[in-house]
Amino acid sequence: MRLVHHEPAAARTTPLATPFGPRSTRYLARWLGALLLVAGLTGGVSLLFPAAPFATTPLALAVAAVAALGGAVLLAGAFDDAGPKTAQLVVAGAIVLTAVGVYAGGSPSSGAVAFFFWVAPYAFAFFTTRQAAAQYLLVATSYAAVLAVQVHEHPAMGSAGLLAGAWVIVVLSVGAIGVLVRHLGRTVRDADRRFRRGFEDSPFPAAFLSLDLELLEVNSALCTLLGRSRDDLLGRRLADLLDPADDTPPAWLRSGPDGETAESDVRFLRPDGSPVWTQIAASLVSPEIGPAYRFCQLRDVTEHRVDRDKLAHQAIHDPLTGLHNRTLLLDRAGQALARRGGRPGAVGMILLDLDQFKMVNDSLGHAAGDAVLTALVPRLVSVISASDTLARLGGDEFVVLCDNLTGPLDAIDRATRLADAVRHAELLPGTSYVATASIGVALSSESTCDAISLLRDADAAMYRAKAGGRDRIEMFDRSIRYETMRRLQLEHDLRSAIAAGELLLEYQPIVDARSGQPVALEALTRWDHPSRGRIAPDEFIPLAEETGLAVDLGDWVLRTAIDQLGRWQLVHLLAPPLKVTVNVSGHQLAVPGFADRVAELLRAAPIAPGSLGIEITESVIIDVAAAHDTLEALRGLGVVVLLDDFGTGYSSLAYLEQFPIDVLKIDRSFVVRLDEVSPRAVVLEAIVSMARALRITVIGEGVETPSQLAKLRDLGCTWVQGFAVARPMPAGEVDAFLDEQRTLARAVERPTS
Repeated sequence: MRLVHHEPAAARTTPLATPFGPRSTRYLARWLGALLLVAGLTGGVSLLFPAAPFATTPLALAVAAVAALGGAVLLAGAFDDAGPKTAQLVVAGAIVLTAVGVYAGGSPSSGAVAFFFWVAPYAFAFFTTRQAAAQYLLVATSYAAVLAVQVHEHPAMGSAGLLAGAWVIVVLSVGAIGVLVRHLGRTVRDADRRFRRGFEDSPFPAAFLSLDLELLEVNSALCTLLGRSRDDLLGRRLADLLDPADDTPPAWLRSGPDGETAESDVRFLRPDGSPVWTQIAASLVSPEIGPAYRFCQLRDVTEHRVDRDKLAHQAIHDPLTGLHNRTLLLDRAGQALARRGGRPGAVGMILLDLDQFKMVNDSLGHAAGDAVLTALVPRLVSVISASDTLARLGGDEFVVLCDNLTGPLDAIDRATRLADAVRHAELLPGTSYVATASIGVALSSESTCDAISLLRDADAAMYRAKAGGRDRIEMFDRSIRYETMRRLQLEHDLRSAIAAGELLLEYQPIVDARSGQPVALEALTRWDHPSRGRIAPDEFIPLAEETGLAVDLGDWVLRTAIDQLGRWQLVHLLAPPLKVTVNVSGHQLAVPGFADRVAELLRAAPIAPGSLGIEITESVIIDVAAAHDTLEALRGLGVVVLLDDFGTGYSSLAYLEQFPIDVLKIDRSFVVRLDEVSPRAVVLEAIVSMARALRITVIGEGVETPSQLAKLRDLGCTWVQGFAVARPMPAGEVDAFLDEQRTLARAVERPTS
């Protein structure tokens, strides 16, 4: 197959042409060639028999030779496929004319021999094979036998007779060989035509390449894939069609592969500029004749590569902001630390966390929160250096990786620019929201030699900034590391304490503001650490919220308080049913089936209806969809719902009407200022009046002085709670307190009776 011959597709699908065009001309050539061949062979036969009436002159020999050769040439050109019928026609004619000539002028023995050696092979050839070449060879063999007999019977027949007989044998042998060669050629051409048709019509892009990767032949599928015509592709090198933006093509596409096969993914560029990814496989073909070449098959994998690249991008980028994520940040940080060779202070991380961002999500919705984050990104990008890497860890946390710091002052300067960018950004147009950020800064040191440790230190510094009042910058130091380790240890100890039941509850009485009689007890969690002693609730309760332990802790508190309440009510059967209130976190309230869990605990420890209260803060009820249904279900169980720390959150007073609230607890920040001349007293009076209108009981908590108690009583508070009334006490002291209060109440009532 000649790969350099580029014949048009139309020509490759037409039958092979003959020297004679019209069909009538081909028929005439066939018959004329057959007659000439028969005449020539017959004339040659007559020369074998000196007694025949035919002339045996050299002229007759020449005429017979020319006639036989001309007939063979005409037949070769006139027949598309010289088959058995042609051979039978030619041989039969020669036999008949030869037999007639022999019997007309030869001896009977010669005629019998001739007939035997001619008719027997012909009959054998006709009945045993349908191949023209085989018939020609069999007849030529019989002719040679006839010639041998005649030479034996007529030793003096002369050289002319021998030459004529030999010539007839040669003509028949050449005919057999010609038919065989022509048949083989036609077979090769048919195979080549079928291959070309399959190659051209294949739905799979394919091409033939020279060893230097020049395109020798292409099919239509490849032209369609690359958006180019066949003429545009032929003769061009494969490497010239690649996308220049692709810097990853294999070396064999430039110089040709050394091995027999090569496979790879490459990106071509169409004329319109669009890239197309293909998977290309090249195989080496080394024919016995002609130069070696390569056969290539291609497969369009553009959609697969686009999906793969998209997944790869998503794996290392934040889907909301498009920034690098934690994975890519740590990889870049590891590279930066390796480049700087561990030089202290050269690499740093600045971790930024928005203050009060949860309030935006809770009050305005998560869509508003996402808008804040996406609007903040351009502001942050505008103040960082070109060599810095900005990433989003998740939520409202952003990290800037700096790998060219000159020292701590440089890091603080960059952190300050970030804080100013946050503070002065208008992230929610049309609202009064002003964003601030708590920022932690950590620099590489001899003890911080990996990216994870550097991020951990920046995170610890950020938490210290939040604990210090927010909207500030903290540089990591050893004390923060100690504090972090202490916090981790405290988390471990708290988890163990919850599992082992090492926590305890204290109860602070809530009393009637006028009679002073106890009406309820608030259950307060206490933790006596084995080595550190009593740990303040302000330290371990937020830790439980942050680490996910609040649910387990809250369930233990709820179960323990209900059990204790059941025992108290059995002891004080004749007294009015005592109430106990339990603080419930937002995490606990959001657990599916929380109301069912409360119902289960109430059935296990039968207590009087309405004697269990659930205290929630304002931040919990902001998410209306999550809290409203649960609170309604709790009220259906007879549970009293108390809104704690009212006045400190961001909820509207309208929530008091929207939510099933039974009791309102005014925050201590209002109560402590009752001794001062403050507008808070006016606000407190308004709150009490509004609660009365909504038929909501009001509790003033944090009462520390008799004057505060008196003013709350005058304002109309129903119940009060605080150190001025009673301090929190263990469960074992509650019975004595209740007996004492009832004794005092009877003593007060007796003189008046």
